[in-house]
Amino acid sequence: AALALALVLQCVVPTCVLAQEAAAEPEIAARAWVLTDIRSGEYLAGEDASARLPMASTTKIMVALVALEEADLEEEVAVSQEAAALANPPYSNVGLLPGDVLSVRELLMAAMISFGDAAAYALVEALGEGSVDDFVERMNGEAEALGLEDTSFQNPIGLDVRDQYSSAQDLAEIT
Repeated sequence: AALALALVLQCVVPTCVLAQEAAAEPEIAARAWVLTDIRSGEYLAGEDASARLPMASTTKIMVALVALEEADLEEEVAVSQEAAALANPPYSNVGLLPGDVLSVRELLMAAMISFGDAAAYALVEALGEGSVDDFVERMNGEAEALGLEDTSFQNPIGLDVRDQYSSAQDLAEIT
């Protein structure tokens, strides 16, 4: 109680009013955004929610969705030379080497938690039976099945290329 009283006494009125106003109306610097209810998925607010924009590493969310539907999490995957080539900054913080063997579960964790482009690429190669393009087509098929009208994948790691985009609304749906 004494601590709370001390904090209240230290808070002068103009400072408290400014803090309350800032908390009530945050500034948003994003080019597009959406706010949805986490339980129902209901759209609550947004700006330019359907604008097609580069999606960078959020691409890996769809990689994970497809992998979780199709793969055995304990299946072992060997990292290829091509995947390992992505194992250095700015593409990855995981540091995989050619021939490293990890489970699908470990590759998913490395891709999603550790900004691991190399892990995502190795996973996609394995689940695409050597064809990254085939897996990317499955990602686009999943986007279509989810009704995502403003999402298109061209690669599995989020490199900015023509015709790879998503919208804030679609990303909210994916997540």
